[in-house]
Amino acid sequence: MHDLLSPRTHIHDISLDLSPGPFLYDNGQFLTEKLTILYPLPNVMNIPKSKKLSTEALGKNHNFDTNSSEPARTDPKSIGLHNKRNTQAEGSTASVHVILIAGSKKIRKDSDGYWKEKMELAKAIGIGIVSKDNWILLNGGAFKDSPGEDSTAVDYLACEAAKEELEKRGSIDDRIITVHPFEESPRPLHEIGKVVKSKRATSALRRFDLVAKADAIITIEGGKGTKDMIELAMALGKPVLPIRCTDGTSEEAWKNYEDEIMGEFGIEKESDDYDLLTKGLEQTSQLSESVIEIINKRLRPNCFVAMSFDEESREIYDNAIAPALKSSGFNPVRADYIAKVGNILDHMIESIRNSSAFLADISRFNPNVMYELGMAESLGKPVIIIYENADAIGSDQMKYDDRSNIPIDIIIKRRINYNRKKIDILKDEISKFSSSISSGS
Repeated sequence: MHDLLSPRTHIHDISLDLSPGPFLYDNGQFLTEKLTILYPLPNVMNIPKSKKLSTEALGKNHNFDTNSSEPARTDPKSIGLHNKRNTQAEGSTASVHVILIAGSKKIRKDSDGYWKEKMELAKAIGIGIVSKDNWILLNGGAFKDSPGEDSTAVDYLACEAAKEELEKRGSIDDRIITVHPFEESPRPLHEIGKVVKSKRATSALRRFDLVAKADAIITIEGGKGTKDMIELAMALGKPVLPIRCTDGTSEEAWKNYEDEIMGEFGIEKESDDYDLLTKGLEQTSQLSESVIEIINKRLRPNCFVAMSFDEESREIYDNAIAPALKSSGFNPVRADYIAKVGNILDHMIESIRNSSAFLADISRFNPNVMYELGMAESLGKPVIIIYENADAIGSDQMKYDDRSNIPIDIIIKRRINYNRKKIDILKDEISKFSSSISSGS
């Protein structure tokens, strides 16, 4: 049996059954049928892998569908919980992302004098989350560490600020979800947003609930509970961003897992984002904006790009492939750009598996590119194939647009034939193909 907290462990490697059935109560009723809150891994709890949402999903009659395996199709105006890999479709649907914010129940008033900045940061991040029309703020309802004191709980600060922001626009119930313990809590809880009760009897399992339902996790300061959530998120393959400069467990987790966290979010050491996350607490506004943008970039569906690593290929990537994919809502990923330590082949396979689309430049029939293309095909990924025509390559090179040189498996597929002297045409064609994939058409 694998270690549950190992960052490399996936849920299907774990021989656990934490009891079947739905997680949440809503005024005494199980959430069934219309609202499914799940995670995209083989389930431990006899629950399907999708998150399904209707336009009434966050109305009075919430339902929890334990049978459906259909992907979510979400009206942007009706926000709920979904599978993060879903993308816009038919002009009327949008991805919905669930962002869990966690941290200290009582931000420590340390001698460094920065506790007020931490409180402002929690508020700013709460506002930033609900400012994204397709994001939901998920939290554990912490209000105060004990009765009779002012609240400095991260959950409450983020939700209260988010509530004030949303009240300017209308209802808040569909944008903030607060999960209370099943049994009465010894600590005061806030009731901002849509309040539901966890069916789990222990704090550890309730934390599992919260992490499992989130598409991304942000932590500020924190203690043992926050540490458990960070490590559980890493074990489940969830993107978790502990903000180092807020001290506590968040700082400890960053120090312990810095390379993995930076690789997960594509953060470079010589970058403004790194400086803000590690020492930018006094720049609350810039730090909160950085955190939101880092999460936003990570939640875009990935398109893995397989091509040669030479300078000529880099020019094609930088000027055509990357901007075209980004304009279609994809996050382009190249094997040589993966900022992770360890076995590059393992990271490449993992990246292809986790991508929603795949693009291959087969101009030189690079063996690595062909291997990666075969892997993408075997995984059923939507594939875009491009190749440079003979006139552009030159007479001293093989004529790669000669059909006799192209494997039969590729001949039968639609391809984009490009000339590097007409880079804008290639960019437009890739944009058309990738937009078709992202729209589901």
